Amino acid sequence: NSDVHGITDWLFDIPAGKHRPMTFVLAEIRDKEAIKAALKKGKTVVWFKDLLIGKTDNLLPVLYANLSCQLLGYKPNGVAIARVQIRNHSALPIHLEYLGPFTFHRNSRFIQVPAYGSLELHLKTLQRLDSFQLPFKVLNALTAPKQHPSLYFQLVAGE
Repeated sequence: NSDVHGITDWLFDIPAGKHRPMTFVLAEIRDKEAIKAALKKGKTVVWFKDLLIGKTDNLLPVLYANLSCQLLGYKPNGVAIARVQIRNHSALPIHLEYLGPFTFHRNSRFIQVPAYGSLELHLKTLQRLDSFQLPFKVLNALTAPKQHPSLYFQLVAGE
């Protein structure tokens, strides 16, 4: 249901690819009783403009379900630059801040993974590593005022 007092398409510029605010209910199954139980437990995530808002326990599974990372390998010329692909499976562009010790070859620590798209990053690891962690802060998600959730992707060669 909606409490919109006007034409949704005009208010939220839907013809231009935008959306109206939504509340996702994280229910175990898709039936009336499960949805009611999830609502009573506060199992929700809000999508407003390009922002996700929710409790950490609700928001992190949604973010991990919609973002994936893969180590594609190292550049062949002997330089220790890892090629990493981040894929976004959602309709929301995801804004990330890299929090780890390495630097990017072509990007700053602030990146945007497009909706339903992917981004290849080139990470200077100083030596060829079989595995390493990629920590990010999600800048367009909030778990409390001014509190952004962090995601940690463990990357392993050959996976």
